[in-house]
Amino acid sequence: EPLTSKTKKQTLGPFSDAYATAYAGSAQPPTLVVPLLDAAMVFPHDGEPTPELMEAVSKMFGKFSSDGAVMTKPEVEAWLLQINKVVGRGSEYRHAMKLMEEGGKEHLVLADFQAIYRAELKEGKFWGVEHDLEACNGEGMAKPGSPPFTAVFDYIYHTRSLRLHSVQELLSEKEQAK
Repeated sequence: EPLTSKTKKQTLGPFSDAYATAYAGSAQPPTLVVPLLDAAMVFPHDGEPTPELMEAVSKMFGKFSSDGAVMTKPEVEAWLLQINKVVGRGSEYRHAMKLMEEGGKEHLVLADFQAIYRAELKEGKFWGVEHDLEACNGEGMAKPGSPPFTAVFDYIYHTRSLRLHSVQELLSEKEQAK
């Protein structure tokens, strides 16, 4: 059923992807070049976290837990400030608050903390987990020198009335090889 009775129409003509136009007949360059993390974080056959990742998550827990057994609510807030720069936003915040509320407690244990990061991984947030590890542990799971994950993620559209003037090379082959 239509959401509106108005006809949706624009007068600019058909839209074309600028990079597809510029690179017609050759491979379009990637617009997303980031560390390839999934193999370092999860097993490909079942998506379960690797022992190395769980060790890094445990290390992060230990950085904020004063007794090594629990993260008190103030310690959870310190962790959230470190990763999100503010308490009250982010999926980690929502997961942590839900776990404390459901358990009727004002703290997280290591298993709770690990569950937060298991959920992040199940949602495909590898780069978010990498950010958190780097922000808290000083290093993540990315291996220097390993090939990056690349994909075409961003699109810029033009029409015949909005003439395509040029496109900028995103990364040179030398930069992509780093």
